[in-house]
Amino acid sequence: MGEPSYRELLYMLSKEAGEIIRSDFNSDCETKKRWKENNTPVTETDLRVNYLAIAFVKQYFPTYNILGEEESNLTQESDYLWICDPVDGTLAFSHSVPICAFSMALVYKGQAIVGSIYDPFMDRFFYAEKDRGATLNGKPIHVNKRKTLVNQVIGMSGGHNDTINQGRLLNALRAKEAKVINLYSNMYMGALLASGEFAAVIYGGRPVYDGAALKIIIEEAGGKVTNLFGVDQPYDRSILGCVCTNGHIHNQIIEIIEKEALLLTQPQIIPTR
Repeated sequence: MGEPSYRELLYMLSKEAGEIIRSDFNSDCETKKRWKENNTPVTETDLRVNYLAIAFVKQYFPTYNILGEEESNLTQESDYLWICDPVDGTLAFSHSVPICAFSMALVYKGQAIVGSIYDPFMDRFFYAEKDRGATLNGKPIHVNKRKTLVNQVIGMSGGHNDTINQGRLLNALRAKEAKVINLYSNMYMGALLASGEFAAVIYGGRPVYDGAALKIIIEEAGGKVTNLFGVDQPYDRSILGCVCTNGHIHNQIIEIIEKEALLLTQPQIIPTR
């Protein structure tokens, strides 16, 4: 037998993370949140799953670094960087809403080359590897082919940002007859985009853990992911938001953002490492 594949290892890790998330959710003892300095919530579940991911990288990829939302290990001289969001959707999770996701992405010199998103409540494992397509529980998935915004579901993630005016963007999308929804989990909505349910997901934040896995999974499913200016960006540092689409409506979304909602005048990338 050869070495386990990225997919096999990430599936194993995702199942372990999912057990923690479900157990804590059902026990109602670990979901009490506190607010971090950036005004985002964190629970003991976030911390436990983040620690699990760091231990995983140390065991199976000891020469790689890992950047997690709650804790990181960046001690290695390596071009490989794992990026982890332990519980994407903490706000919903901490209020007994069973919508969240565990995500991992492997980035090489700024390019996302492997990604996984796990829905612990529906047991859905989304996975992609560079030039090998995207899958859901082992079966190929693809974005939809719709070319208009009319009656298309668009995920718009909330949260604090200094990049877009979310109220104006919401109104502009509704004026185009799009159906805008916020499930409070970028990864969850992005996975639904990759599998053809959503037509787009728009995120104005800067944390790279909110975008890295989406980049590889959505594009391997046939979609497109850029920053808010419609430009590709590296994923080993802070990002300038994420515009994720089926590809067909990407330019329409970018045009709406630039015309109606963009708060910045030029791309700004802020290093995190």
